[in-house]
Amino acid sequence: MNVNASQMLWRLLALSVVPGFFLSTLWMVIPGWMYALAVLAAVTQLAAVFIFLREWFSKKLFPNIKPIAKYCMLLSLSAVTLKFMLQLLSCIPPFSIYAFGYRPLVIAFLHLVLLGFVSLFILGYFFQSGLVPVNGWNKKGIYVFTAGIVLNEVLLILQGLGAIAYISIPYTNEILWCIAIIMLSGVFMLNRRSA
Repeated sequence: MNVNASQMLWRLLALSVVPGFFLSTLWMVIPGWMYALAVLAAVTQLAAVFIFLREWFSKKLFPNIKPIAKYCMLLSLSAVTLKFMLQLLSCIPPFSIYAFGYRPLVIAFLHLVLLGFVSLFILGYFFQSGLVPVNGWNKKGIYVFTAGIVLNEVLLILQGLGAIAYISIPYTNEILWCIAIIMLSGVFMLNRRSA
């Protein structure tokens, strides 16, 4: 990434930190200036992500990245891009009611950030730096873990949409428990050191 793009990315994200707080207050009746700052923060953060995406795909950043690390990083980047898009969408009043009013959707958003973005980024960094060796068990483990993340997100979104439509999805808690076991299995596989 060139210096200008890197500086622009840093400045946009840094400037959006404080106004970004107001994105968490959209469920309340807030003054117009607070709402404007929330929208500005959402637009600014999304713009920063698009700058990074442009640099990633046009200039082929990190040419020596390991395939398994690239897999984790691309999923992490997809998660954070979706996160910022959903933030901007939550600034639209009808959508903010759904975003903040239904617990499964709130949990899905938190899992998107913590599991999809943060955890996969850390794992990608660990693979690339050699802190986690690339072997057969670890490759299988990361695929199992990411499959669990996707299943978890899909079920939580379906549960949230079902609540909006007053449709109850049976055995949701039991299925979520099984998905948690899938993710835990992936973590155990990642801790296997044998090839």
